[in-house]
Amino acid sequence: MDALFATAQTDAEVRRRIHAVMNMLAPVSAFFSPEILGRVASGTLRRWAAVAELTAPPLPPPVPDTVAAG
Repeated sequence: MDALFATAQTDAEVRRRIHAVMNMLAPVSAFFSPEILGRVASGTLRRWAAVAELTAPPLPPPVPDTVAAG
């Protein structure tokens, strides 16, 4: 349910579905339709990717070029 509500912050269709269920206009099973599950899954992956990008370790410094003795 946390992922559902987190996705609803940025996805209007998920927000509408929550509104319909909370107002008893749709059954709770409406949360488990393929459309909503896909939207929640993609929203969750987007949030995970954003967090991973922010918390990724910095790249190591470049290796200096060396001249071969010869």
